[in-house]
Amino acid sequence: MEAENKEWEYRNTHPRRETPPEIAKLQRQCRMRDKMGELCSIRLEKAEADAERALKAGDTRVLGVYGYSVTFPGTSPKDWETFHEAYRGIEGTSDMMYGDDHVALISNATDYAAIYNMFILKNRSKYR
Repeated sequence: MEAENKEWEYRNTHPRRETPPEIAKLQRQCRMRDKMGELCSIRLEKAEADAERALKAGDTRVLGVYGYSVTFPGTSPKDWETFHEAYRGIEGTSDMMYGDDHVALISNATDYAAIYNMFILKNRSKYR
């Protein structure tokens, strides 16, 4: 259990920065688009630019990833309760998995949310 927590903590603060080619291929093919939502278009390379665009538009909300409960990658779990008032959930994330492709896309969305959220938290005071 402790090893799993350490791995989660590391992944929470050290997300991948580029969309892996196999994920990009899944996104292009993106079957079940109605259930996958925005998972089909999330690109890790655009996370910080998307966060900056949101801040410039006055949107300081963090991204939530739906599962058994909502999590906020890239942030400290002790702060999660404060985000429940104002967050934007990533459409298509869920604890209901529709196969391995869906799991891979949710993993990609989790890394995207971590990058996005870290940028939001670091820079939101500059845009208020």
